[in-house]
Amino acid sequence: MADGLSDPITGLLALLAVVAMLPGLVWYGLNWLACLSATPFAWLGRVAFGRPVPVVAYPDDERHVEYWGSADGIAAANELVRQVVTEIGDRGQPLSLTAPVTSTTIGQEIAEKPVIDRITSRFPKRG
Repeated sequence: MADGLSDPITGLLALLAVVAMLPGLVWYGLNWLACLSATPFAWLGRVAFGRPVPVVAYPDDERHVEYWGSADGIAAANELVRQVVTEIGDRGQPLSLTAPVTSTTIGQEIAEKPVIDRITSRFPKRG
């Protein structure tokens, strides 16, 4: 072949590239399978311990903007999602969810709080 792809050195380099990438691909695949198999247990734990189900809306035109809310149970979360979709269609904003954090506050919030604290601070406290 005249395109140079039949060269033995090219084949050897391609084989070495695949062998070099193989551990990373295997690690990624095992990670993905572990997350996939843990998902049902996470949902069961959420239901068993009465944790609220998060509902998050991201606008298409703004980066780093999140509207947050939560609902007690999956059915209530689905209903909240339907309500938010209707609100966005009618008014342009999800009024049922918490207003977004401004972009200037996001940089301060990231620097001051760990990720888990930022996420859990958005849910209402249960007494």
